[in-house]
Amino acid sequence: MPSEEHPDWQDQRKKIIGLGESSLRKSYYPELREKMFDLEKKNEALQSAYEDLTSTEEELRANYEELAKRELELKESETRFKDLFNNMSSGVVIYSPARDGEDFIIRDINQAVERIENVQKSAIVGKSILEIFPGVKEFGLLSLLQRVAATGTAEYFPVTMYSDNRISGWRENFVYRLPSGEVVAIYDDVTGKKQAEEAQKESERLYKTLVETTGTGFVVIDENGRVIDANQKYVELSGHERLDEILGRSVIEWTAEYEKERNTEAVNQCARTGAIRNFEVDYISPAGIITPVEINATVVSYGDTTRILTLCRDISTRRKSEKALRDSETFYRTVFNTTGSASIIINRDTLIIQANERFAQMSGYTVEELVGKHFWKEFVTHDEYQRMKEYSHARVKDPVSAPSSYEFRFIRRSGAVLYCIIHVAIVPGTGQIIISVVDITDRVVAEKELISAKKHLEAIYEGSPDLIFVHNADGHIIDMNENVLRTFGLTRDELLMADPSDTSGDGFTSKKAFAQIHEALDKG
Repeated sequence: MPSEEHPDWQDQRKKIIGLGESSLRKSYYPELREKMFDLEKKNEALQSAYEDLTSTEEELRANYEELAKRELELKESETRFKDLFNNMSSGVVIYSPARDGEDFIIRDINQAVERIENVQKSAIVGKSILEIFPGVKEFGLLSLLQRVAATGTAEYFPVTMYSDNRISGWRENFVYRLPSGEVVAIYDDVTGKKQAEEAQKESERLYKTLVETTGTGFVVIDENGRVIDANQKYVELSGHERLDEILGRSVIEWTAEYEKERNTEAVNQCARTGAIRNFEVDYISPAGIITPVEINATVVSYGDTTRILTLCRDISTRRKSEKALRDSETFYRTVFNTTGSASIIINRDTLIIQANERFAQMSGYTVEELVGKHFWKEFVTHDEYQRMKEYSHARVKDPVSAPSSYEFRFIRRSGAVLYCIIHVAIVPGTGQIIISVVDITDRVVAEKELISAKKHLEAIYEGSPDLIFVHNADGHIIDMNENVLRTFGLTRDELLMADPSDTSGDGFTSKKAFAQIHEALDKG
């Protein structure tokens, strides 16, 4: 519009531009609105993403902390596992399958394997099982490892080990596969356990055989003495015919009246102490027949239940034999102790097992000091003991080949030596030897003194300067000393043959000879 005023072109320019922008906005408004809406949505999405990012960051931070915590726990668990691995009493071996599947490499072992197999860890780790344990094929362990590695199924596998075709040990293995494909074998050396089990089985078998074949009665009773079980032999010992006749009944019922109190106390004692040995008691049958039995019992516990296992033997024959033996021993002991000879009984080693009082007095010991403590060879000189040994060996081969009586020297406790005569005899069926000794020291001393006196007189007789001759009542010369022979120049035979009644001849064989002797004697 026309205006008288000078127009402000700058202001007009702005208005024109504003009108243009307004016109543009009006023409693009729907599109602009749509773009603004999209922009707002994107802004909201960006804001949501930012919030999600922030949340994720916080979650990641929490996860990192959890991961760090778990890593620490894993390290602690690994440490515990290593401690457990190395300190297990069972052996643990970790194997890795070889590429060909026919072998396994030893990856790790614990200390128990080193102890059980007596090997060093450094010597076997990383090596083939076939190289370290060549017997794994024969023992079946290699096929077990292959099977577990292939199937992943854990298996228990007992192994019997052999050396030189003889059992050298037993192993019990538990084998399983790890997620990594490695195979773990956990095993125990059960050699001692197996040996004990085998020994127990053998003992039980032998014991059962012994019980059944030796006529031994077997009975199981409770703490009150009531029968739980028994074999037929015990049923017979109790005086019955069938097991059902004694089941549930007390053993005291068939015990002789005068033994009931003793047997009751024996049952109680066995229950208290756990065993009773060599207990003798008399059983009585319903018919009144007495059967002496010997009882050995042991207490066995099964959980809360206690049982007394009892073995019984009929000792009737033994009782009779023991009585006969006691009577015989009494008789011979009386003879042994009352005989005038010093007597002992020795075994093959010459140990004195019996001695009477007379021998004790001779030796200088008491009977108690001698029996079981001293040997016969202590009382004999070494040389004579060697001679006695030779006699003893010969006597064993042939009783009449060696003298049963001979002289020897006996050494007393004080060291004094006695001269004695020994009488030796073998006790039949025992190998024992009975020795009787008679002291002849007085006789030997007297003989020695007599011999000494005789020698002394002979020296005087022969060495005397006198003429000494001996004649009997009728005048016959029976002896003379050497001086007579020298003096008369005659021989001993000439003098011994001289007849005092013979007057013929001029020799010394007449009365003249005696006259000459007497004349010579008279002249001095």
